[in-house]
Amino acid sequence: MAAVSVVIPLYNKEKFVARAIDSVLAQTLQDFEIVIVDDGSTDSSPEIVKSYKDPRLLLIRQPNAGPGAARNRGVEAASSAFVAFLDADDEYLPDFLASSLENLEKNPDCVLSVSNHYRGPDRIEATSIFPFNIGITTGPWRLSPDINADEMWGSLIFLQTPIVVCRRDVVLEFGGFYEKHCTYAEDTFLWLQVLLNCRMYRDTRPLYWYHTEDSDLELWARTTSVTVFPFLANPEPIRKTCPPDYRGALERMFYYSASLNSSYMVGDEAVDAFWRKYLEGIPETSGLPTDKPRSNSPSSPSSRLVSRMDPTTSQRVRAACESHCITPEQFFLACIALLVLRISGRRTVVIGTLYPSREEEEIRGMFGCFIRTLPVRLDAQSASTGGAWLGYVKNQYLAAWEHGAIALDELLDLARVQRSAAANPLYQVVFGSQRGREDLGGDVAHSDLCAFIGEAGQFELSFEYSSDLFKLESIDAFAKKFTRIVRVLSEEPDLALEKVELVDAPPLKGARLGKDPQGNPAWFVPDPRRQGKYIKLEEEI
Repeated sequence: MAAVSVVIPLYNKEKFVARAIDSVLAQTLQDFEIVIVDDGSTDSSPEIVKSYKDPRLLLIRQPNAGPGAARNRGVEAASSAFVAFLDADDEYLPDFLASSLENLEKNPDCVLSVSNHYRGPDRIEATSIFPFNIGITTGPWRLSPDINADEMWGSLIFLQTPIVVCRRDVVLEFGGFYEKHCTYAEDTFLWLQVLLNCRMYRDTRPLYWYHTEDSDLELWARTTSVTVFPFLANPEPIRKTCPPDYRGALERMFYYSASLNSSYMVGDEAVDAFWRKYLEGIPETSGLPTDKPRSNSPSSPSSRLVSRMDPTTSQRVRAACESHCITPEQFFLACIALLVLRISGRRTVVIGTLYPSREEEEIRGMFGCFIRTLPVRLDAQSASTGGAWLGYVKNQYLAAWEHGAIALDELLDLARVQRSAAANPLYQVVFGSQRGREDLGGDVAHSDLCAFIGEAGQFELSFEYSSDLFKLESIDAFAKKFTRIVRVLSEEPDLALEKVELVDAPPLKGARLGKDPQGNPAWFVPDPRRQGKYIKLEEEI
């Protein structure tokens, strides 16, 4: 059995396939086999392969099924414990196989070795350009659960298939390469799962030459609208194999990737159609009651109230997120949306969520949160229980992000909303992570009400609000009601959504829930002086 099997998918590469084969035959390590899978070529590529008489070379022919299927066929036919992958229009440098196997032999806890590479006719080192230049160092490495999205994206993109030597059983364990109709990034479906589950060796020495000038994929990417990344089109298999500690990192990666993917689709008719339907019939305002009338001023001073959750509640939230395969950000978005729906009495709410990828040069740096947010529409009647509500909010959130790269003016036009200098025309409530809040800056209110979630041992929610509209007492009452919703959704996900109350159980025997003259929820207790009458319990709820 050879030390390593080199799998080469082949489709109409008659000008370059000999260069690729020759680069394998020129390796300093000669204990290999070459498995070439011809994926229905219509040129002379198969005949060129047949001209090689080396017994270590195996040619397999199949009808055209795409690069993922061709690589999987090669992995199945491979006889070695390790598999390497070479594109038919690129080439290995002489020490690629020897160095990669040495890395794995010295680090048996690593399932793959991935090296740096040269790109294009000028042989530019990949680690000198984005996104390959994000924190890549030589040595054994394991993904951190706390990694931010851009570093995780860089780590995934560094896993270019032709520069990987991997244990064959690991490729098979995670289902191999994506085979459904896909000509773009089909390998990321596999490597993202490996990235989340396994330790690997990263080598910053360039051991491969990626000939971008000869790549069909490069030409295709320059002339064709990019289709959705396969791990976004079919995320559930990846969620199922993701370790619990890494689910937050995975969801952040999904959001980041969705924003990158959609950045190729600005002006696309499908994106316009999505937003036209998504925003159809939205209310003109959130309906959130204010203490003061709105002025016509485009800016307002901001005040802040921080609500910290106890360790027990924080732990229950983490358990609920794991159980429902959602991130803490999605969980708390569901809670803030339910709060606004209940307080406003509306059936539909639109929440602005922080979206870092809207980068139109002409609006960068303008005042206001709107240019860095994306609307998420949520309808109260779309879920019957707390658990169903969490899943619904996650899906609505992901759908918006997958279609996020749309020009600001176009989004407003599609929503058919009345523009105003005094208020955000799409939403008056904004939600996001504390990390995203740091990018906004400023001491003015970015919206009527903003809620930013952070985590330092336990969760805390920072309410930032327009002090021209709200009194501190009202925001404090919002915070208490929000905490109640958090507890119910984390502890009783099967409870009917309509039964999720904004106040705790009756504090006294005989008390009943009602509304005070202002319409706010309150407990009422029997009046000891008047039989059959109730008085409001003077206790803040």
